[in-house]
Amino acid sequence: MYLNFQNTPNGRNNQNYIRHGQNEAAATQDTEESDSENESSILTLDTKLTQIAYEDVMQWVEELNKSKQWKKLATKMKLNYQTVKDLEKEEEPVDAFFHQHCSNLTIKRFLNYLTKAGLTSVLAMVRNRIDERYDSSGVQQTPLQEEGNNAPVPAELSNDTHE
Repeated sequence: MYLNFQNTPNGRNNQNYIRHGQNEAAATQDTEESDSENESSILTLDTKLTQIAYEDVMQWVEELNKSKQWKKLATKMKLNYQTVKDLEKEEEPVDAFFHQHCSNLTIKRFLNYLTKAGLTSVLAMVRNRIDERYDSSGVQQTPLQEEGNNAPVPAELSNDTHE
């Protein structure tokens, strides 16, 4: 932003330049905020769970907490007995589980584990949140909502250990 005060015989013109500069700065800030909101709302199968809106993640965590479904997911992620027992000692076990063992997963890998665990309610929530069906290479993915049995079709993982 450039403010020109050379040809300003009175303070009134200075005020106009200052207001114009402030308006430009405000417009730039609004644009940046809306751009970041749009980026976080577009999800692909390669999006990491850490990049997803807090509200969405908390809905998934709440669903995983029902009937301790997170333990089924932990089993499919091949967490050992002691890890699960340590998580159970936490004040909020499902939050600790998700933060420590799920947050760095991609949506694709998360869907794969949910599928293996048979957690259809969380699967549906995740599928409903996916807006874009293109991976980073631009190749169109199979639309998850259009599958006949409503189950995702993620590729089998070559290595079942989670990140």
